[in-house]
Formats: sequence, structure tokens, C-alpha cells
Amino acid sequence: MRHGARSRLAVAGAACALVVCLVGADARSRGGKKAKSPAASGRSKGIPKPSPASAPTRAAKAGTLDRLVRAFDKRLTRALAGRDLRRSDLVLVMRAGRGTPRALRDVVQRLVVARLARRSLRSHSVWPDTLDAARLKSRARMAGAELALDLTLALNNGYLHLRGEIFATDSSLWRDTVRPRRGTLAHLHASLRADAEVRAFSGPRSRKRLSFAQHDLDLGWRTVLAMVVADLDGDGRRELFILEPRRVELWRYDGKDYKRVSFLPLPAPLASVRPRRDMGTLVVADLDGDGKSELLVRSSVHEQCVEIVLRGDKLEKRRTLHGYPLMPLEVGGKRALLMGTAGPGVDWFPSSALSVDGGQANGSTDPAVTTAAVSSVMQLLPVSFYGLSATQIASAKGPRRYAAALDVKGRLYIYDGKLSRTIGSSAGIGVGFAL
Repeated sequence: MRHGARSRLAVAGAACALVVCLVGADARSRGGKKAKSPAASGRSKGIPKPSPASAPTRAAKAGTLDRLVRAFDKRLTRALAGRDLRRSDLVLVMRAGRGTPRALRDVVQRLVVARLARRSLRSHSVWPDTLDAARLKSRARMAGAELALDLTLALNNGYLHLRGEIFATDSSLWRDTVRPRRGTLAHLHASLRADAEVRAFSGPRSRKRLSFAQHDLDLGWRTVLAMVVADLDGDGRRELFILEPRRVELWRYDGKDYKRVSFLPLPAPLASVRPRRDMGTLVVADLDGDGKSELLVRSSVHEQCVEIVLRGDKLEKRRTLHGYPLMPLEVGGKRALLMGTAGPGVDWFPSSALSVDGGQANGSTDPAVTTAAVSSVMQLLPVSFYGLSATQIASAKGPRRYAAALDVKGRLYIYDGKLSRTIGSSAGIGVGFAL
């Protein structure tokens, strides 16, 4: 989260089966008005019957896919400027680029259709992606559709690209002579860096609709590197911790809103070598086994990781460590912390530079056991990754832990909580895992 960003905290009010899904876009469609199909109007014969387009009535507000489609929609608006859309039927074909999951294509297609539904088009419909551009234009003209939108969604080198062309297929002798409008109206292209997120809901399957409470935090023009919600002092109330480049803040909910209670400046020394952009990690773990969790914090602006405890409303530094805290890990039956290192000029972690910190009050761990544990984790994780996190999920069989890593190519990997096996992985974005 960067300058001027707003953070959103969503609290689920009903339970469903645990689902881990990628990308911040909400692909759930809650029905919608079916668009009129040109083929259904009786103006064409012998052409593929368009599938009815069902537009979601509500989509996620700040997901990666939503931002991509929103940027594309602005370019489409400029391309259609000056046209009377109330007298235009539009057909859409969306393809998945090489190596791009069709499930991701389907999500983006629904978001594009939702945007089309907001326009004053006479009708819009989705046609099969088996039609190439030439056949699409020809058959759209035969169907009486005035506009044809041919799009391709591609995932390349960690970036999502939505590109294509908008064609005008309507024609008349006067228009073609005086002001031709057939052919390509515009080449459209929108791209964003691919991102991923994990959303989890635990409990029995239910048809109940989820309800959410949303709280907006206005953090001003500041850089936020990481956020975590946890009960650090064991009083039954969860606190919100926000990491900035030079300090960590404590926020509490007062029944109406979240308010900043205190902050702790990160101690010197400053880092002599920094990555190409500010980065930081926050990890909550009970390393000493006293029943209370500690907060492990590292910002790329500073040279060391800091272990912090909460006493009342005050954050206190306990000790310093080297590296970036990634996630708690059990090594040789004892609590430990997996640490990472970011090299100069890069903003990711190489798996070859992982280490383990044994924490306090754990006793000594056999170096051979530690080395074996780190070696096993190195073989399991991607060669280089942006982040690694773990969470605990309640289930009928008791608490279960899972971990997730996002590599530099935008692939998401799901592991068990001990980092002993891979549960699933995605070749791109848009694939879900049921755990």
C-alpha cells in the first residue's frame, strides 16, 4: 500500500467452506439483466448463437482486476466518443493469451461485461472465443451488430495485459462515401502489475450471504509497508499494527472507528544498502512460549529486525535480529522464526539466503537439525519470492495452519503450515484452491 492509500478491513459475518483464491477481484455474479442478443432479434441466420451476458451487480472495489478493467474502460470511452450508443449493438469476444488460465479470463470477462452494462448500448452480448478477428467482424456485420470488441487477456513477466480492438461494422452508402466509420476505431491496451491475495473463510458450508463491516483508515500521504491484526497482549482484543519505513504504529478499535494509540520509532542503524523500493515485513509469533505473542518487524530503511512486545498501550523493543522475519516455523520440535535476506537493488527474497532464528527460552537446537530444516524449506519454496506468510484456520479437526508464497512471476504457492509439502500452485492468476 503506497502514498494516499486507504486500507480496508473486512470482517466476515457468516461462514462458508475454506477457499483460497487469487487476485483482489470479486468474480461472484449475483445475477443481472440479460443483454439483448443481435442474433435473437431475427436479423441473422447461420451464425454462432451468442451466449447471454450476465453482468454482476456488484464487484470488488479495489482488486487488481478491477483496476485493470477500470483503466481499460477509460480507453474504451475515448474510442466510442461521438457515437450514438443507444442505436448500437455490441458483441464481445475475449480470449485467454498463451499460459493465461481461462478461469482468470472468465473473471475479467464478467467485469468487462459489467462495465458495458453501464453504458447506453442498445444491447451487448458475449460470443465464443473460437472466432478469429476476421470472422468476428464478418459475422457481427451479418448479425446486425454495429460494434465488435475483440480482446485478449495475457499474463507476461508478472504483468497483466488487456489488449484488443474495437471495430465499427455498421455501414451505409452515404456514410462510407462522406465519412467512413467502418474498420478499427481504436487499439486498446491496459496493463497492471499482477498481484495476489489470499482470502479465507472457515466454517461449514452454508447458503447464508456474507456480511462485512468496512472501516476506512485515512493514513494520509504516507508509505505503508505492511499491516497485521493480532491480539499481542492476550487481553482478548485484537490490535492493528501498521509498519512504515521508519516506525511501527499501534491502532485500536473503540467501537466506532480505529484510532492510533501509540507508535515506536525503529532503532538505528540505518541500512547502508537498500532494495530498489522500500519493503518491510511484520510477523506475529510466540517464540518464547510464554503464551503471549511478539511482533517481529523489519523495514528496508533499517539494518536490523526488531522484536517488539506490547505492554498496555506502549510498544517496547525487546531485542534485535538480522534479516527479514517471514513466518514462524517449528524446527526440531521447538519454536523458531524463518528469516529472509533481500540483496542490494532487489525487492524480493532468494530462497538460497534463508535462515532460522531459534528465539528465546527455547534452548539450543542441534545445528544439523537447523541446517536440514532450512535446506528442506529452500527446496520447497520458489527460487525467488516477494512474500511468505502463514495463517491458522479453525476446522472441525482443530486448528490448521497454511502458508502461501508469491514468486516474482506472479505465481502463488500454497503449503501446509510446517512448510513440509506443497498443497497447490498456480501457473498464473485466477485459479482457486479448496483446502
